[in-house]
Amino acid sequence: MNQEYEKRNEYCDSHNFKKTQFYTISKKRFLSDTHLPALAEGIRNALLIDKIEDLKKKSFEILKKSFLDSLTEINSLSPESFNHAIQKSSKQEGVWEVDTLFRLSNIITKNKALNAFSSKNTREKVYNTISKIREIENISTGGETPIDKTQIIELRDKELFSHGSIINTIHYPISNGDIFKIKDKEYILLTQPCNLALRKDGMRARNYNTGFLVELLNVTKDDYLNMSFAQRAICERIEDKNGIDQNIKLALFSTFKIIDLHILDLCVFNDDGICRIKISEKEPKSLIIAESWVKRYKRIHKSFEKFSSTIDVYKKLKTTKKTELIDLIFKSGTLKDFDLDNENCFNNRTKVLEFNICRLMNYRSPYSDNLLQKFMQYLSRNAFDHDFTS
Repeated sequence: MNQEYEKRNEYCDSHNFKKTQFYTISKKRFLSDTHLPALAEGIRNALLIDKIEDLKKKSFEILKKSFLDSLTEINSLSPESFNHAIQKSSKQEGVWEVDTLFRLSNIITKNKALNAFSSKNTREKVYNTISKIREIENISTGGETPIDKTQIIELRDKELFSHGSIINTIHYPISNGDIFKIKDKEYILLTQPCNLALRKDGMRARNYNTGFLVELLNVTKDDYLNMSFAQRAICERIEDKNGIDQNIKLALFSTFKIIDLHILDLCVFNDDGICRIKISEKEPKSLIIAESWVKRYKRIHKSFEKFSSTIDVYKKLKTTKKTELIDLIFKSGTLKDFDLDNENCFNNRTKVLEFNICRLMNYRSPYSDNLLQKFMQYLSRNAFDHDFTS
């Protein structure tokens, strides 16, 4: 019965039926012993379809007008105003120009949509249609077929996550909420956005170069619901398109690790999101990268060039005490917290330095902002002396 909508579209296209006047009722509604409720529900759906299509049409017209008006306003901006807003201000703050463009677009489009809806006549028509839909939906049929939520689940996923197939391809800067796979574990980057943003010189404010990675863990719904207060105090649930119907993904605050951001920066320059750099390439291979990130590449290239040279020298050593240098070279600084097989990360033949780190997706704002706030609260929690009476 969940195929009724698909069949309706198929018949409307093949027979040139108007969607507002045609609805399919599955034969399966007649097959069960209690077929009357299912049939009644099908008839109710047939009555609903005209009103729902009318609501879609009204919504479409409002959005269409807002989009067209937005394009008109953007096009009416003077070259000086557009250049200052998109290019100059972005360069000054080290912000990706496309982010500024999208921000400007969202501001104008939302304003135009509200203006399009401000007409009393328009609002009356929309609310009148909604009222009729609810009136029909309130009719009890004795049956209720679960709807196919595939489309709305996909929309929810787009609201929650920007996947690697998009952000890595467009060389999107690393951001709060980025999810990385390090060997066989997943981690989420939780760091203030202002500390991650590059300035126009390719550096971060006050030369900031530290990020927090928090491990992500999958648990069952039952395990999550049975967690104690103390267990929940050190973790936070990652919102998911399926709610809590299936496995739950948790950010375990107590497992946080510190990592140098210049290592994670490498994912920005690779379409597959892998933290990799070819030492023989002094500039990023792709030319479609923000200017501040081109400068960033040149800066971190020098650092990794020295690191790869150290690895090369280490491999050529003949001394029997060679193993004593492993921790000093490969597990120094923030690398000590991650088992990345660093000794084998540099290929001297291809001159490629590759860490076992890959950006999978981004947990979008405001959800990642809320997660960062919860993490900061965890880090700033109060400590009390023990109760000596117990």
